[in-house]
Amino acid sequence: MTRKALKAQCDRLYSLWVRSSGYCYLCGSIYRLQCAHLFSRRYHGTRWSIKPVGAWCLCAKCHVYYTWRPLEWDQILRQHLGERTYQTLRRKALRGIVPDLARLKVKLQGLLR
Repeated sequence: MTRKALKAQCDRLYSLWVRSSGYCYLCGSIYRLQCAHLFSRRYHGTRWSIKPVGAWCLCAKCHVYYTWRPLEWDQILRQHLGERTYQTLRRKALRGIVPDLARLKVKLQGLLR
């Protein structure tokens, strides 16, 4: 399996896991749920983070609202995560350590059972 295909599978499984809460973390909506990464997916260090979690389940409305309002998003993250967890995730994102995707896939499959 190619790295690209493995990455896509991990993205799909992670999204399913995040959305399994069944409601928007911010407004409580149960409609059009999406996986909203706390830091851009470009940062592989947190792209599939489980502990601390690197994404929240958001409805499409909240997701697009905060996508276009990065300063407000940063404020929401700090308020909801607390400064310690926010800084932990930020450092993890900036370190950029890419996990072993094959092992990650197995772990995500286990979380979805």
